[in-house]
Amino acid sequence: MNKRITISVFAVFVMLATVMLSSCGGSDGKFQCKEMTITLEPGFSELGADETSKFSEDSMPDLSLSSGENYVYIYRSAKECDSYSLDEYAQAVRESNMTSFTKVSEVKKSMGVTYIEVEGGYAGDNAQGTSKSIIAVYDSRDALWMVQFGGNSASYATNVNTYLKWARSVSFSEK
Repeated sequence: MNKRITISVFAVFVMLATVMLSSCGGSDGKFQCKEMTITLEPGFSELGADETSKFSEDSMPDLSLSSGENYVYIYRSAKECDSYSLDEYAQAVRESNMTSFTKVSEVKKSMGVTYIEVEGGYAGDNAQGTSKSIIAVYDSRDALWMVQFGGNSASYATNVNTYLKWARSVSFSEK
């Protein structure tokens, strides 16, 4: 009997620890990842492990979201990036994506958002040109962030203002 109680208490502890350590998630269009909050349209949901298997371990987003053809990938920077200014980080993100995508724009600023535009699958991928997105960068108190908003290339011109609206919705809480 005592052993059963110990196992039950341990199981509850493990479940609570898992929920507390999993600091990214949300629903109904509002999502939080660590100290960052983003507001999207209702209908977005987190991608499961089977849907994120295309990412390598070192490029796995902290949070992956999808709704129809639109997707949002959220990345929190590694500690070594914390010494960059926002402009330096934007340029570093641009340069690191030069070999990953078929087209990469210069760093742009619009409506308070610093971002680059990328197009195509990964360079050499058979799906080149099927995806176009913006990668917005942010500087919170404790980290630098990169958020990719994208979808089908054919609907990019229609969706880019929505992506910028979502990018402007990003906020950070003080710890």
